[in-house]
Amino acid sequence: LDQYLINGSNAYKTLHSIVQDVSWNNPYTERVDKVLQIDHFKMYSSDVCTCESHFELQLTKNVVNDYVGTVRWTLVKVGNTWRVYDFVIVQDDNPQTEETVEE
Repeated sequence: LDQYLINGSNAYKTLHSIVQDVSWNNPYTERVDKVLQIDHFKMYSSDVCTCESHFELQLTKNVVNDYVGTVRWTLVKVGNTWRVYDFVIVQDDNPQTEETVEE
């Protein structure tokens, strides 16, 4: 996970918290990835962009849990590598295709 994040960023802190919570409370025995769709890609400069990823997956332990959502990612190029700086969960019924990113 860390290789895709900017250390100390909002995304880093939030995703570490989420992963620890999910791993601690819900270790799953099966994972089924159904959909991963990337769209609404927008370049703001040569080193800042956003995109949305829609996912549908199932995690099973004793019961099947469906996870469906869309996340808008803000990526920053660090050297030759794109890393996640921030993310927002998007309402699927109203995806945003235009936004302003502060540099």
